[in-house]
Amino acid sequence: MVARSSIFLSQRRRQHALLRKFLAFALLLVLVALLIGFGRFMSLLPSDAPKNPKADAIIVLTGGGDRIAAGMKLLTDGSANRMLISGVNDQILRQEVRELISPERQEKFDCCVDLGTDARNTIGNAIESAAWAAEHGYNEVILVTAYYHMPRSLAEMKNADAGLTIIAYPVFPKSLNREGWWHSPHAIRLLVTEYGKYLVAHLRFRLNHG
Repeated sequence: MVARSSIFLSQRRRQHALLRKFLAFALLLVLVALLIGFGRFMSLLPSDAPKNPKADAIIVLTGGGDRIAAGMKLLTDGSANRMLISGVNDQILRQEVRELISPERQEKFDCCVDLGTDARNTIGNAIESAAWAAEHGYNEVILVTAYYHMPRSLAEMKNADAGLTIIAYPVFPKSLNREGWWHSPHAIRLLVTEYGKYLVAHLRFRLNHG
C-alpha cells in the first residue's frame, strides 16, 4: 500500500513538473511574441513629418500644445482651409484656446478652427473626427498628433470607419528623446503603454472586420 502511494505521489510530481515546464515555455513564447510585436510597433513610428502636405482639412488631437501649434502652422501655410481640434475639455472656453495661439495666427484661428469637445480618449477622437469630416464633406485630412501616438490614432480612425484618406503629420515632443529612449524610464513606460493600447485597437479592428 505504501509502495503504491509512493508511485502515485511520484506520478503527480512528474505531472506537476511537466505542467510547470509547459507553462514556462508558453510564457516564454508569449514574451517573445510581445517583444517581436513591440519591435514591429517601433518600426511603425514615423521618423519625419511630410513637407508641405495638402488636404481638405486638418485634424489635431489634443495632448500637447505643440500639436496645436503644428496644426496652426499648417493652416496658416495653406495646407488646408479648415481645422478641427478634437478632444478639447468642454469646460475650456474658446477664448482660452485662442490665447494659446501665437498672435499672428489668431485671425486664422477665429475664422477657420472648430473645437471638438465630445472626445475623452483616442477612440472618441476618431469618432468625433469622422463625424466632423463627414459633416463638411472632407475626403482627405492631415492628422496631427505625437509621433508615438500616431499608430494607435490611425488604427482608431480605421475602427471609426471614417473612409478618409489620412496624411500623418507627427509632432516630436522635445521632452522625449527618440534616439536614446531605452535610457529613459519615462520614454520606455510611454512607448510600452502605447504599444499595449495599439494592440487593443488593432485587435478590435480585426474582430469588427473579420
